[in-house]
Amino acid sequence: MNAVGGSAGRLGDGVAQLLGALAEADRARLAPGLSRLDWVAPLPNAAAPGFLYLAGALDGAAAGGGGRTPAEAAGRLAGEA
Repeated sequence: MNAVGGSAGRLGDGVAQLLGALAEADRARLAPGLSRLDWVAPLPNAAAPGFLYLAGALDGAAAGGGGRTPAEAAGRLAGEA
């Protein structure tokens, strides 16, 4: 999943892409928290294949969360937000 916007003016596109990648039920549950984020991007980790870590920021403060599925990682990220 690529949840990264292309340029500095488009970093918020990653939030929309992440929400679009989630199942409808997950999207409805997680949208309030995720929508508060300024941006979100996946962080690859060769040491943990099969694990997705998402990084983001809320008003300039770092936030992150990870999991085995996009919904699990997004849930943890929404909890940080």
